[in-house]
Amino acid sequence: MAETAAHLVDHVLPPVPVRQWVLTLPFALRYLVAFDADLLADVRRRFVRAVFRFQRAQARRRGINPAEPGAVVFVQRFGSAINLAPHLHGLFLDGVYDDRGLFHRLPAPTDDEVADVIARVVRQVTKALRRRGHPLGDPDDAVAGDAPLPFDSPTLGACYGASVQRRVAFGPPSGARRLGRQPDAPFVAFSGPRCAALEGFTLHANTRVAGRDRDALERLGRYLGRPSVATERLRYEPGGRVTYRLRKPWNDGTHTLDFDPLAFLERLAALVPPPRANLVTYHGVFAPNHTLRDTVVRQAGAPPYPFPHYRRRPRGERGHVDPTDRPDRYTWAQLLARVFLIDALQCPRCHGRRQIIALITDPPVITAILECLHLFPRQVVTDPPHAPP
Repeated sequence: MAETAAHLVDHVLPPVPVRQWVLTLPFALRYLVAFDADLLADVRRRFVRAVFRFQRAQARRRGINPAEPGAVVFVQRFGSAINLAPHLHGLFLDGVYDDRGLFHRLPAPTDDEVADVIARVVRQVTKALRRRGHPLGDPDDAVAGDAPLPFDSPTLGACYGASVQRRVAFGPPSGARRLGRQPDAPFVAFSGPRCAALEGFTLHANTRVAGRDRDALERLGRYLGRPSVATERLRYEPGGRVTYRLRKPWNDGTHTLDFDPLAFLERLAALVPPPRANLVTYHGVFAPNHTLRDTVVRQAGAPPYPFPHYRRRPRGERGHVDPTDRPDRYTWAQLLARVFLIDALQCPRCHGRRQIIALITDPPVITAILECLHLFPRQVVTDPPHAPP
């Protein structure tokens, strides 16, 4: 996730305002797009077209024609409960480019405009589903087995259906439990500025990053590209069960999820994406064959980190990077410096540059070295899950 965010900031996104548009899907559609990569790509394409159509209409009202928007879209397959919940996060430029490559900012969308965009998304996605023979009906019918089974493996289909509904496919219902839940807690609907919901779809467009705030943009990129499970909140209990502490308690008071091993493996199996499914795509001026792509990405640049050894080197005359100056992948030391502001290759005593001379992976050798340095290895035990204060 850190490397993807660094690549976007260094080599893709220019220093212009960026707005995040988040599209969540109804339960029945989550089940369908989870296994069908082509259907997911079609939904993503119609979502991007709806936002681009809105931005071009805004630009025409201000005399900007032609108007070229741009976006980078992430697909997240997981929800906060390690459940299958495919949804789309789009980093859309908060403005458009004209045919000369000049950027023009657009005003923030109003609540009514966000509602118009989601209405168009729902119409277009419903039309595409009918064309494919998948009309959106009762979500329980689609995930409980009444709809035609889209899997060669009924076992995988059962895992997908149970994960979408936060249930257990195999074993007793107690395989997944909520700790701290208050049954009488009132239901709180999701609402807020620049947020709209229609027929199970929701669209949120209130998060905006200023053009010069590259650190915030990189943090947002790391959030969008994060893994499905936060290992620091995962704990294996002595009795064999697995607990997962939520980042934020739910409205009903749930703060921790408790799984038996089989139920936990069910959740993990459902989160694996199908083969050859792109989870990060580029649209508009960021598309590979767009005529303005070189002009736009030439403006990208890394934040001014305090460590000169990890700053991005200047680009060539035409926006291309010398292959000798830009490695295919970021090193672990570069990522540590960008994420934690730690220069791991600088000696704390003489402030000279360290060099890697060996990579040791044998546990007995590692233990012997640590004991020789009086750094006795010990297993780090995290605090047990507890309710918020």
